[in-house]
Amino acid sequence: MRPFITSLIISLGATAITAATATWLIREELAARPPIAIIDYGPIGNAVSLGVPPESIQPYFAEIKRRAQAYEAAGYIVINAASVDAAPDEMFVPPLDNVPEAWRTPSVDPKDTAIPRLSTDGEGEP
Repeated sequence: MRPFITSLIISLGATAITAATATWLIREELAARPPIAIIDYGPIGNAVSLGVPPESIQPYFAEIKRRAQAYEAAGYIVINAASVDAAPDEMFVPPLDNVPEAWRTPSVDPKDTAIPRLSTDGEGEP
């Protein structure tokens, strides 16, 4: 009976060490990967399809591009939402607040996102 208990203790110890090592390796691998931010250009496409003049769209497009650059500068990989088949809601950048209602697409509620509102000027969101 004693050899059985000894081998059981050794097996459990080896399993615990292996599990701890695997967990550490996975955490190290995940920490090395940059975060992802997904930006929705849908309102711009909707505005174009509605025939909105380019000069009216330009300020909104410039703001979206500025946000993308701010997230890139903060170390995020920035992906266009049109290229994403599925992603957790928290990966989407909060949408622009001042986009005309007709341009809007169903999107993520800004309160439900875990992507922080980054600032390039030290105040507010990008």
